[in-house]
Order: sequence, then structure tokens, then C-alpha cells
Amino acid sequence: MERQIFASPARRLLASGICAAALSLGIQSALAQSIILQNSENTEILLQSDSNIQISPITGNITATPADPAACTGTTGATCDDVDVQINGFGISATSVNQGQNITVNWQGRGAWQCNGTGAGLAGTTWVTQSKNFVGPGTLATGSLDPGDYTVGLECSNGPVSDSAVPVAFTVLNANPDTPQSCIDAGRVPPGNLVQDTAIIFNSSTQTTSWAGTFGVLFPNGNNRNTEINAGSYASIAFNTGSLASGTEGIVAFNAPQFNGQINGGSKLVTISECPGYFGDEGTTSDLECRQLLQPNGNVRWIINNPTAGFRCNLQPDTDYWLNIVYTESMPADSTNVPWFCTGAGDEGSATGRCGSTIDIFF
Repeated sequence: MERQIFASPARRLLASGICAAALSLGIQSALAQSIILQNSENTEILLQSDSNIQISPITGNITATPADPAACTGTTGATCDDVDVQINGFGISATSVNQGQNITVNWQGRGAWQCNGTGAGLAGTTWVTQSKNFVGPGTLATGSLDPGDYTVGLECSNGPVSDSAVPVAFTVLNANPDTPQSCIDAGRVPPGNLVQDTAIIFNSSTQTTSWAGTFGVLFPNGNNRNTEINAGSYASIAFNTGSLASGTEGIVAFNAPQFNGQINGGSKLVTISECPGYFGDEGTTSDLECRQLLQPNGNVRWIINNPTAGFRCNLQPDTDYWLNIVYTESMPADSTNVPWFCTGAGDEGSATGRCGSTIDIFF
């Protein structure tokens, strides 16, 4: 939580941290504090933790210690034109992201009271419309950006003195052209560190981005398939539940590879989601069943329109879904960055090589 004191710019702000008036009123809090100057931009001055704020009942002057000692002191007659404002260490977490993923922006401001985001093509984003602290990090959301090239920048100021960071270029990718806009807006997009493997049938170039392409028939039917997924990749298989009646149920079973011993098995994260390549929490009561970390042998059970059935991923009729598969060791804390790992034996039991399963469909 943050404690704030609002002051008119006509008041005098003393940054010495000591008040000379014997009858001053002291305010101290363990919470983060700031002083807000109610000018046209509502300039915010962040204060040191546990700063002792003094308000003189005689002059109305406010005395406090700023978090940044290089900030303009605001003493009588000072115009702040000689203050040293700098932006150091400006950079971003990734220069290429899938549409809907967030970029972390880092910087260290010096001598600034406030900072504002800039960037080519970023008008209307919260990076530009919301003011920033003089110390990062900050978040640049890409959900509203079309695929393409952009730059992100920052300007920090202290009165008439300012400094601008050198803009950094980044690219927004359309990782899956079938991704619904609602998924992009919600940030439910494929991991930025992985690519989609679109041909996962063992020793075959058949496209496997749809249920029919993968299993030879429409959902919910399916044929046994020996599958392999390349390192650094995930699979995403689209299907529609059609007119299946409520209570209809089935199983997608994963078993250790049973073909020539050329592919290792391993733990895998499997989701059934309305968003392709999304491995995060859906936020639904059946999420534990729709998002499972399976060992070489395991299955995902589903049911149509029966959320109280238990131990089943509840699906709605006539709805588009994706069966998403990625080989990894544990539930990722960040669904936009899922570490790929094949936990099988041998030289492919690592972050390289291929991993696979025999997938059986029961309906």
C-alpha cells in the first residue's frame, strides 16, 4: 500500500528531512509514501521508506526525504535547471514476443520526479497513458498491438530538466493466426520461448494442427497415434465439440512411446483450452482437470456440459477448443515462458532432442 500527501505547488517542499519549526506536525509510516503536487500533471515525489514527514502549522511547509537524493530540493528560488536527470540501464525483457504477451521494461532514473513512457506505434497503450516511477520495472502490454515492429522509450523529468532513453525496437508476432482475439486480449497466448510443431506424427509430415489431421477423423473419435514433438516446441490441435449431448464423455490417453525405442517419453503439460498454445490457468472450476501435468502414462478425461461430474474437464457443446501439449518437468509459474524438457533416459533426457507419446482416444 502507498501513503500519499497532496500539496499545492504554492507550498514550499523542504527536502532536508529535518523541520525547524518546534510546533510542527510529524507523520511517519512504515508504508511506501509519496507527495503528490496537484499541478497539471499531478507530479509525484517518492519518499524514502519510513520517512518522517513534517508539516509546519505556521508556514504550511512540508519537510520530507525523497527516495532519490538527487531530486530537486525545491528550496526558495530554486528552478531545478541545474539538476542532473539521467536514465540508466534502459532495456526490455524480449525483443520478439507473441501478440498478447507482456514485455518487462527496466530502467534506473536519477534526479527525476516522474517518468512517462514513449514509443513508435504505442499511442493509447497503458505504457504511454500512465505515468511511471523514476525506477523500473514497468510492463508493456501487447494485447492491443497488431503484429509488426515497434519501439519503446522513456522520458524522465524534474521540472524543466529531462532525459530520454534511446528507444529499443521490438517485434510483435502472430504466433498462431487462429488465435481468437479474446485470447489475445486476455494474454492467453502461446509461450514466447517456444514454437508450434505442426507435424507431430512419428515419421510423417502430415499436418497436425487439427483433430482430423492428427487422428484421421472428427472429434470425439480418433485413431491411435505415435507422436513426437521437437525440442523447444509445443503441439496445438484444434477441434469443435459440435452437437454432442450433455453428459457425453471421453478420454485422451498418453502412454510411453511404443515405437522402435527411438523417442523418449517424459512428463508433459496437457491443456484443453479455448486458446491455442495456452498452458496457463483458465480460472474455471474444472481447470484442474483441463490442465494436467502427466507422467509418461496418464490421461485427460472430458465431459460435455456437466461441471459437477468431477475428475473431468467440462466442455461446452458447439465450441472451439485446442488440445495443447508441451514436454516440461513442472507446472510453469509463467505460462508465457514454459521450459521445454524431455525427462526420458539417454542423451535426449535433456532440453534438446525429441520427446513423444502414444496417444489413444477413447469415446
